[in-house]
Amino acid sequence: MNKIILLLSIISLSILSCQNADSSINNTKTTHDVMSDVDTVSYSSINNTKTTHDVMSDVDTVSYCMGLIFSNYLNTSGLKQIDFPEFEKGINDYQNKNELRIEQTVCNETIGNFFKQFEGIELNEEDVKYESVEDLSYSLGVDMSFNIERNYKIYYNRSFLIDGFKSTYNGEESWISVEEAEMYFDQFGTKRQQKEYEQQQSILMEKLVDNRKSMKNTVNGKVTLKSGLQIEILSEGNGVSPQITDQVTVHYTGSLEDGSVFDSSVERGEAAVFPVSGVIPGWTEALQIMQVGSKWRVTIPTELAYGERGVPQANIPPNAVLIFEMELLKIN
Repeated sequence: MNKIILLLSIISLSILSCQNADSSINNTKTTHDVMSDVDTVSYSSINNTKTTHDVMSDVDTVSYCMGLIFSNYLNTSGLKQIDFPEFEKGINDYQNKNELRIEQTVCNETIGNFFKQFEGIELNEEDVKYESVEDLSYSLGVDMSFNIERNYKIYYNRSFLIDGFKSTYNGEESWISVEEAEMYFDQFGTKRQQKEYEQQQSILMEKLVDNRKSMKNTVNGKVTLKSGLQIEILSEGNGVSPQITDQVTVHYTGSLEDGSVFDSSVERGEAAVFPVSGVIPGWTEALQIMQVGSKWRVTIPTELAYGERGVPQANIPPNAVLIFEMELLKIN
């Protein structure tokens, strides 16, 4: 990947993935250890830092780390001049939803044009060309804020972010090394993903329990779940129900509301095999409450199917409601 593509994607902080960070830190510049618990990060002593706080929240710490990692990357990539007031203004304008002094697309172009000069060559610092340090700095602030919001969706502390960024360009010895910051950022992301996964699993389990309760209240073999999924029991099996992690074998016929068939394993004469989690949401929801041997007619609202995009190549138009006759043959 060339430098410009890399930078633009990393200005989206994907360059800050830090996945290859060293697993251990020895002989660090700071007297305190990087904590793996990102919920509460306590530093008993912080040397050479502007903050007077002995205890920093995970938000403050990860904000400082992002600023430090980002500025170190830019600095080692050839950017040696920064207009800090304009950089801060770019961050503040984007985060506060102010009218941007430079449109976002132009910000990207400004950054891209600057780093094009480094493609395939090494430049001495005095040979680096700056058309406008002010515009470049503002653009970096906007782009950094945009990409933190898009890629990480986290609240961050602007003050700590900027302090971390400035430490590189002010030649200060930060209270945390770049290597430590990368490790912390990686740990923060890992733990955050784990929490999100656990929350999602809890929501899915609650939904599954509700759906199973609803199945006990069928009227003439029909029931509508809270999600809008409509189920008509054609024949009920007595096997177990698959879990989200299972793979199943199913026969089905899929049609639109006008009765036109768009797909059928029955017509092909070969049952379909797929993971429960690998199909449209309506199917995933239905399969987890369906017993092996059951045959249902399931009406799936568009938001649990293919939505606005549809599947033109399969003759499924946008916003289509799908009707499936599905028979759960076995759990593989």
